[in-house]
Amino acid sequence: MREAERFLAERGVWESVRSELYKRFPHYEGLVPGAKPPNRAGFHRWVTRLDPADLELLRDRFQVEAAKLAVGMGMFDPARASMTHPCIADQIIGDGSHLTAMFNALPGEMQLDPTTGELVEKRHDHSARKQLHRSEEEIDIVASAGVPHCFLHSTNGHVNENVILGTFHVPNGPGNSEMSCGLEQVDKLRSLLPGASGVMWDKAMRGTHLDTLYQWGLQGHTRVSNAPGGGPKEKLIEHATIRKDGVDVGPLPLVAINGAAHVRVTVHGETHHVRLKPGKTSCSRGRSARCESYRWYKEYQLPDDPLLPARYRGGLLRTRLNTTENDKERGLNRAEVLRPVAEGDPDWDQVGGQRSRAESMFSLLKQSWPAAAGRRSARIRTVGAHRQQVWLLTWAIGQNLRALEAHTARLERQNLGPPGRLAA
Repeated sequence: MREAERFLAERGVWESVRSELYKRFPHYEGLVPGAKPPNRAGFHRWVTRLDPADLELLRDRFQVEAAKLAVGMGMFDPARASMTHPCIADQIIGDGSHLTAMFNALPGEMQLDPTTGELVEKRHDHSARKQLHRSEEEIDIVASAGVPHCFLHSTNGHVNENVILGTFHVPNGPGNSEMSCGLEQVDKLRSLLPGASGVMWDKAMRGTHLDTLYQWGLQGHTRVSNAPGGGPKEKLIEHATIRKDGVDVGPLPLVAINGAAHVRVTVHGETHHVRLKPGKTSCSRGRSARCESYRWYKEYQLPDDPLLPARYRGGLLRTRLNTTENDKERGLNRAEVLRPVAEGDPDWDQVGGQRSRAESMFSLLKQSWPAAAGRRSARIRTVGAHRQQVWLLTWAIGQNLRALEAHTARLERQNLGPPGRLAA
């Protein structure tokens, strides 16, 4: 509450909000010229009285305005969108985090009351759940109670010009996961951002989620999870035909290793994998009696490698990216093991290498907590997912205002030019 009070009291923030709302509600006394910004008591009353249905309407309206702001700041330009060379400014960036609850207990946990000697329920956040961490020895360790929340945002690549596109809570219960809830929000943003070319997430995004994005006409960018025993994941995709100068020169086993395409060759009885050079990415829309779907393809070039027979060097290979029905019949999750942009590709830094941007959003959030000063694990100062979502949404509005301010200041500096020209 104090954070909201401090933010609204910042120079220019309240006046810009008040003047805009006054045009719509001129009879409201709290919006007349000269009115002071709300204090934390007023903000607290608004949070506690906001109906869940009204919160959903507020979230939807926020997404509409945030999408307009992102497009106005140069993001999601349909004329720039490229399937082969994705740009960071055209990506929807998502990330989730367990915000440590105020009380480190779950519903149903009991403790002994030293005064009465009776067992009583511990104070808890009814929306919290235990977060599981996996150690290097593959043993699950139960961490403190937390409430899972997620952000969706975008950036044009400039400092402090990050626009939050949405925030949502991941409810408890079967069927609710970070990515299932995240895809629902991405689906809402698709119509608002026609220039979006892909979605960036961490390893919570798996093959089934990538296939869903493919069918929406979007790419998914994430690292590939390690194999069950550790190390890079390796999977035979198919025996692909190599073409050179328009002529088929024979098939080679196509193998995906850590998301990148390789061909398998045998030299003097030893097996080798030669990495291919990524080429054009394309998709075509197919129509059936049931629905419309996209078919995604990727071209690769065989390098001039001495391990390859001479007839294959410089040849081209074309393969499918999204999982097909034949893949499912033979137990291959193609989208899970083969990426449109893999680690080590020239375009990796534009997408997968930008994961720190998503994680920094939660770091920035936690730094704004008054309790975070000098503490490694600050606890969220609000109880219940509903109130937390109201608080996160208002925080997101403030961050978008700061992003617009940074964007405007940068454009003004560019228009003025260097100090020498301004002085002249």
